Order: sequence, then C-alpha cells, then structure tokens
Amino acid sequence: MYDLPFDLDLSKLTGANLDQISFGVGSISFDFGLKQHKSTGKSETAKIVALGSVLFLLAGEEIDIRVGNYSEIARLGVLLNLDVVDALARSKRSVKVDFGAGRQIVFNEDGDGLESYHIYMPGTDMVYV
Repeated sequence: MYDLPFDLDLSKLTGANLDQISFGVGSISFDFGLKQHKSTGKSETAKIVALGSVLFLLAGEEIDIRVGNYSEIARLGVLLNLDVVDALARSKRSVKVDFGAGRQIVFNEDGDGLESYHIYMPGTDMVYV
C-alpha cells in the first residue's frame, strides 16, 4: 500500500455525478462523470476502485461494505446519479467522498499491507493506496 500523493487534486470530483457502480469478484468500481472540459467540450470520467471494502455512511449509520458481499454492495445504489458535494483526503491513506444529506463513502487502507483502492483522475497518473 502507498500514501496518497501530496499534490492529489480531489477537487475535480466536486460537482461530479456518480454515473455507475460496478462490482465483481475482486472490486467495487465507482465511475464519476466530471464536468465538461472547457477547451474541448468533452466530458471526462474519474474512477475509484475499491479492492477490499468501503465504509458507507448513511444518515449516521456506518456500514462496512466488503468486496464480494453483493447484498451489501446493493445498498450503494442510493448514491447513483447523485452529485459529489465534496471530496477530500482525510489522512495520508484515506479519501472521503461526500454526497450531502448524510451520504458519504470513505476509502481507507485495509491494514493488510496490500493495495486497498485505486484512483483514476483525468490528466494524472493512477494512484494506488
């Protein structure tokens, strides 16, 4: 596992729409439609891929959603098509994405020494945590 880069700009996620949540045996993927690029007019996509679990905060309840637990992953569906209110690094290995109204997802290192999640942002290198 690695620390988040000190210059990682998560502000690009603010205002983005959570377009898609997909999952498989080893991951949960969150696709965010970013605002249209000013010079090209094309929409861009950012992605965060969890490899272990995500912490889902819903109206004060903390739900640890593990990769492979499909009934729990289905609970994330309430976030589809919502806009991101704020995204920030909580620590050197933790990212919080806030959708407002008590709905958040937190990506944390899982403590096993392996990669826990990846961040793909347009125009930057992929980030491994």
